[in-house]
Amino acid sequence: MNLWKSAERNKMKIQLSEHFTFKKLLLFVYPSVIMMIFTSIYVVIDGLFVSNYVGKTAFAAINLISPFIMALSALGFMMGTGGSAIVAKTLGEGKKQKASEYFSMLVYITALGGVLLSIAGIALTPAVARLLGAEGDLLRNCTIYGRLGLSHWHHLCCKMLSRASLWPQRSQNWDLR
Repeated sequence: MNLWKSAERNKMKIQLSEHFTFKKLLLFVYPSVIMMIFTSIYVVIDGLFVSNYVGKTAFAAINLISPFIMALSALGFMMGTGGSAIVAKTLGEGKKQKASEYFSMLVYITALGGVLLSIAGIALTPAVARLLGAEGDLLRNCTIYGRLGLSHWHHLCCKMLSRASLWPQRSQNWDLR
């Protein structure tokens, strides 16, 4: 896209503190939009492969248990977004040491909370699937998919925290260019 080349030529830096023009807004959100497009394509293609090669029951299981996994993922988003706002506010007040303490606390809480909620989610997956109406093969597939998805959920929480904390800084090493 020409916006990236234009920004690189002009050495335009995007700062959250300055006025956003439409062009700067597009440059700021471009990596997120591209990532969402690729994620959406992945979900659609994954659904096609599961439904065509594994079966309709497996595809139904993924669609039935996914909202449970996404509801738990919302907690990771909450920690990342809210935590980075607190850290940014504290940095803006000039309290670098306090911001560092807040960030360390957020990392510890997110890592420990992620592990505990992952274990709880793995244990509750069959009950949630039954509550959603799964039985027989559908229940078995929901349990397998849910437990696999939640087995690495704590890593996802930490990724969301680091992404929300590091992305606004827009370091040259952290974006998609």
